[in-house]
Amino acid sequence: MDRLKNVPLNPQRIVVRCPNWIGDAVMATPFLSELRETYPNAEITFMLREYVKEVYSGAPWADKYVITKNKQRTKFLKRRLNSIVENIQMLKNGNYDLAVLLSNSFESAFEAKTAGIPNRIGYRRNGRGFLITSGPKAVRRSGVYEPVSMIDYYNELGKYLGFKKFSQDMTLFLSPEDECKTNAVMNQFGIDESSNLIGLNLGAAFGSSKLWKPEYFAQVGDYFARNPKNKVMLLAGPNEDIILDKISAMMQYPKIKLTSDLVPIGVLKGIIRRLSLLITNDTGPRHFASSFGIPSVVLIGATNPRWTTNNDSKQIVLMKVPVCGPCHLRNCPMNHQCMRNIKPADVVQAAEKLLGSPIA
Repeated sequence: MDRLKNVPLNPQRIVVRCPNWIGDAVMATPFLSELRETYPNAEITFMLREYVKEVYSGAPWADKYVITKNKQRTKFLKRRLNSIVENIQMLKNGNYDLAVLLSNSFESAFEAKTAGIPNRIGYRRNGRGFLITSGPKAVRRSGVYEPVSMIDYYNELGKYLGFKKFSQDMTLFLSPEDECKTNAVMNQFGIDESSNLIGLNLGAAFGSSKLWKPEYFAQVGDYFARNPKNKVMLLAGPNEDIILDKISAMMQYPKIKLTSDLVPIGVLKGIIRRLSLLITNDTGPRHFASSFGIPSVVLIGATNPRWTTNNDSKQIVLMKVPVCGPCHLRNCPMNHQCMRNIKPADVVQAAEKLLGSPIA
């Protein structure tokens, strides 16, 4: 193993290129915690997207945060190149002696190399092997990457960084600001400590193939909301208000609509930590629930569940794969059978199994 080739025994300035997906960012927390413990005296900087920074709010692992230029959201070559140049300059300004690349992109390795960072740890994939100084190769079978939990995927890099232990436990924190804003939202909707909160997480940034049927969500929401002791909270991320409004209109019983403008990611963590149960598509907030020990039912259709498994004993994953799946397509070209096969009764049964008794 080419562990830490030419890396100083005690790197002074480490930059971590963090994952871009919310769920992956949470699944990287065991790695990030151990990185901090392995190099307690180093200055550690997280380089990440603005919204990912909120995932790590309140966490003790980074000394600084640097926000990347979002080159992936523009199709114009000049803007894309300008973003890469700006990222390189930010890396140069940091004078880092070690870059840890949790992002798999070619650009992240290219930027670290071009910035002159002498030691670059990451996976050798996507044609970037010559830009990496140390790190594993992702396993491929028949030309396809072998599915593995992203927790294990990131922990594998720890072998090249001298980690002494490898945890499976995801951990999140709330900043004082997160706590304050969460309390404000709770007060706005008249939610107190006695409320039995059921959260329905309706969207998924990956694409429509991950979305459960709106009428199914509405049926499950009504099942719980008919009991006045329960408060059903509909949770929607950016650009998901249409989904939220559609499901809300289908429900017959009272519910609380929490749009992304009311509930940014830091507050969403605070909301989920107070839930009695979360029902969710296979998306980032499922890992929020696991990190806080909140029971959850996860609905998976188009994707292989091995990528997102997190060893949570309080989480039940429901998946009924048809012959065409898992396809990993963002949008289903057929009849979305994978998600249609999961029925509201399946979700209710799983929820009551988690909580030990009927909750409606």
